[in-house]
Amino acid sequence: MPFWIWRLAFKLRGRKLARLHLTGSSPSVEGLLVGAAGGRYVVLTPKVLRDPEPAELTGHLEIPKENVIFIQVLDK
Repeated sequence: MPFWIWRLAFKLRGRKLARLHLTGSSPSVEGLLVGAAGGRYVVLTPKVLRDPEPAELTGHLEIPKENVIFIQVLDK
């Protein structure tokens, strides 16, 4: 899907800061959860939470649903 669709969806739904906890030994990902499409969660302004400090990524991140154990909503 084109990125502008995700931007529009984000503006319509509002901000939802969330932390996605992943399967196995993969680090968790924190960012603005836009929603899910095509079996993937879409996160804007993603940050990978790893030791000793988090790594910020540019753009957006798409995470397959089968790799997510649970989603923790941090801000409403």
